[in-house]
Amino acid sequence: ALNDTFDLGIDPVEMAYIGKQCENEFLGVQSGIMDQFVSGMGEYGKALFVDCRTNAHSLHDLDPDYAFVILNTMVSRELSGSDYNVRKSQCDEAVRIISEENPEVKALRDVDEAMLLASWSKLPDVIARRARHVVTENSRVLEALKLLSEGDMTGFGGLMYDSHDSLRHDYEVSCTELDALVDSTLYLKEVLGSRMTGAGFGGCTVNLVEKGYVDKFIETVSKRYYTSTEKRLEAYLA
Repeated sequence: ALNDTFDLGIDPVEMAYIGKQCENEFLGVQSGIMDQFVSGMGEYGKALFVDCRTNAHSLHDLDPDYAFVILNTMVSRELSGSDYNVRKSQCDEAVRIISEENPEVKALRDVDEAMLLASWSKLPDVIARRARHVVTENSRVLEALKLLSEGDMTGFGGLMYDSHDSLRHDYEVSCTELDALVDSTLYLKEVLGSRMTGAGFGGCTVNLVEKGYVDKFIETVSKRYYTSTEKRLEAYLA
């Protein structure tokens, strides 16, 4: 907003990195650039694909027959006081160990599932599971991009559930309330997918829902969530 208001002419990618630097250096959160990229370059009705190494990015059309509904658990989190930074350190440790025999590995994006399996016995259990989440999540992102191009929203939604399972069990950044929300959607045929979004430890889920079912979806899941947690959620359309 300031960039536009004062006609500063700062490139959106540079703006994203300024935001990242502020979080890293002033808030003490070792975040990436995804949120800043979306804020600066996202468009309504489109998915933004970002390569965080090269900064290459592209927009992809979403199926207009479906809506993304955000459900807020109303559980707040304090990133700098959580295990968020610990996860970053654990991923760095996985890279260090794997790169001992694979010097081309500079980040977990350089690791495929076969390489991870070959290194599994050298990794402490927790480190191995953190790495497995990142490696498989990278694969899911590429598969999701392919499914979007094919118009396969059912397959796309299935990847959302797979992603949440990985965040829940391997990366361990979910919480009881997030899991309750995702679990409450599992047998609703008008819901194609659900997963936590953001850093975890609270916050929101994002849900892929048939557009004509959105109001009923919010009503149904709100009741189920209150029954299981005695908390009232908030819902927003993305």
